[in-house]
Formats: sequence, structure tokens, C-alpha cells
Amino acid sequence: MISGENLPCISSPDEFAEMVKAALKSRGEERTLRFDTVRFALIVENENGEPQQLFGLAAMFDEYNTAPESERNAVIERYCSFFLGVNRNALPETFSEAKDGLMLIIRHRYLYQVMQMRLALEQGITGKSDELPVEQEIPHLVIGDEFAAGLGYDFPDAMIQITGRQLTKWGVTFDEVYQCALNNLKSRSDKPLVEAVSGVYISNWQDGYDASRILLCDLISSLPVNGAPVVMMPSAENLVITGADDIEGLASVLNVIEPMADKPRSMVSVPLVLRSGEWVPFELAPEHPLYERFRVLRISATARSYADQRGVLAEWLQSIGEPAVVTPYLATQRRDGSVSSCSVWPEGLPCMIPRADSVVFTGDSSDSNQEVVACNSWEKVLEVVGGLMKPTPFHPELYKVERFPTTTELAQIGMGVQNLK
Repeated sequence: MISGENLPCISSPDEFAEMVKAALKSRGEERTLRFDTVRFALIVENENGEPQQLFGLAAMFDEYNTAPESERNAVIERYCSFFLGVNRNALPETFSEAKDGLMLIIRHRYLYQVMQMRLALEQGITGKSDELPVEQEIPHLVIGDEFAAGLGYDFPDAMIQITGRQLTKWGVTFDEVYQCALNNLKSRSDKPLVEAVSGVYISNWQDGYDASRILLCDLISSLPVNGAPVVMMPSAENLVITGADDIEGLASVLNVIEPMADKPRSMVSVPLVLRSGEWVPFELAPEHPLYERFRVLRISATARSYADQRGVLAEWLQSIGEPAVVTPYLATQRRDGSVSSCSVWPEGLPCMIPRADSVVFTGDSSDSNQEVVACNSWEKVLEVVGGLMKPTPFHPELYKVERFPTTTELAQIGMGVQNLK
């Protein structure tokens, strides 16, 4: 392992994988490590050459390459230490023994589905295209539509995700473990939130569970903010809160959040607002002075979610013999400067289409010069060919389509969205 502040810039994923392999070996990993270029992951194999574990490298690679040169060694150290810590630690045998270490983990909702599919792929579990794998389910509770709270066990040097299989082994329900973990979170939250600027509060626990404190609704509802509490979570280690009616506070939150939106491990997405004791997406009217800035964050986050989901979903569909292609979600800029999103519906193959502001219909997918044959808003497309669009359980929303619209249907859809840059 190269140490010090002069780590080289990585020119390829293969070189980076070799660096991580060397780091793991230097820290005591004795199993065989094989680089899987398709998954961009190290596959850990036992003495018989059978895959035991997958160590994804994408997030580490992104964070490493965007970190200052002096901090790159620490990025690899953190990820490798966490990976080895998970392997060094074993979950308690009984729920009674586990109670004190249980915690709640807030992540983007789609990540729980991605983890679920990855576990199923690693273990050879299959299913139907319109179902998620369930044998190795990652139990979680959806929060505000875009996020979810899962269960974890907290070790000094690692956190282990609690699976449905583990709950069965302990003989307990998700609700029982959730309540226990929530009580533990409360007991670790005696420090107050800090007022960074007038009307804006930030977390100061710095224990890896700051974002999880959105589940402590009593704590947040007691803050003297202007309007219902609005929260954003730039990462698992940060929580930023202001009031729904505080325009200056919301602008201050954006000033903090926007530079963090494209950072690795970012959780910047849709802000949530606490109404009647429940977190729901915070929606602004188009005439609100901050509407477009929040919209940019929403579309950027959705694009990242679809991109992260796309690879593992394609692998999942391939594993079960499903021919559907997952089409991209594209962020676009209109001629008036506003931001929008569109998805592509190509002719000639079954596909899964992301929910977007508009849909672009293109000619034969085998033609390198695909012509746009129709383009309109999601609502108009749903009105004309909604019967062709089958909802799936995936999040962000994906719709399965097995045939291309007819000439008549394309004419009805028309070219209602033409002002895209």
C-alpha cells in the first residue's frame, strides 16, 4: 500500500482495484480477491474458489478521485477498515444480547432495493421481473417517499446491516427491533441541535447517525423555526433544519447543501417537511423564489438514483432471463433556462422507462441515427398509451413497456415538448 500524501491519480478502475486489493492484504485479508470489471467490485472467494462476498468499489473510487490528494489515503483506509470490521465482527446470537447495539440507518430508499438485488445475485436467488427478491430481504421503513430507515448493529469499527434472515434467526419482528433501535438512538441524542444562522439548525453528534435523528420527531418539532420543520440530509453525518415559511432560512440551507450535492455518498435529494408527526416531501409552488433551485437538486438526485439503480437492475433482469432494457433518465435544460427531465422510449425492444417530466420516443434502436418520432409530457403519454405502461415495484419509479406505440398513437402523443436544449 502506498502511503503518505503523494498518492497517484488513478487512471483506470483496474489500477484502483489493485490498490485496494493491496490495502486489504496489508491489513490481514487472507482470502482470494478477484476483480469483477462488470460489477466494479472485488469478489472475495473461499479456498474452493467459491464467491463469499462482494466489495463494491464505485463509491470509494468516486470519493478517492474527488478528495484532495492529502486525504486519499484516509478514504481507502476508511472503506477497507469498515469492510474488514464487518468481517471481524459477528452479530450476537440472540436478540436479547443484541439490544444495546441496535441502531437505525437512513439511506436513499432505492439503495435498500439495490442491496436486496445484490444479495440475491450473490446467492443465486432468482424471481420474476415484476418482483423484488425476498429470500434475503433488507427490511426497512419508507420515510417521506424518497428515504428509508433500516436496521443496523453498531460495532466500534463497523456497522452491520440487519437482514430479514437475521430477524427470523432472532425470532423477532421488524417492529420490535425498530422500536429498540429507536430507543437507543434517543439515548444517544442528548446533545442539542446547533443554530448555525438565524432559523437554521444543524446536527452536532458526528457519530454516523446524524441523519437518523429525523426519526426523533419530538426533538425536531420542538425547534423554534418559522413554519413546519423542513429537513435536508447532505449525508449520513449531517442534518440541516429550518422552517417551511422561512425564505431566508431555506436559502441558507440551499447555500450549504448545493455544493455537497455531487459529492460521493451524498444524500442530497428531496427536502422533507414534518406535518402532523409524519415526514412528507416538501413541495414549493412554481412561483416561490426558491422553486427552481430546489427543483435542480431534486432532478440531479433523481438522475443519480436512476444511474445507481440501472446497473444492478440490468444484472438482475439478465439473471432471471428478462429481456427488458433499462433506459436512461436524462436531465435537460429548456431554452428558457429552467431544468427538466426526460426518459427515452426506443422502438424495437421491451424496456423499463423511468418516470420523468417528459418522454422522448425514438426510432428503431438498431439504427445508429435514431430519429425522435414523438415527445410529450408524462401526463400526455399516460393519457394516450398508459395501458402499455406497467408499474413495477422499483424505486425511483420504473414502468415496463413491451411494445412501441402505433403510428396513430404517436400522432396523438405529438411533439408537445420541443423546447429542450
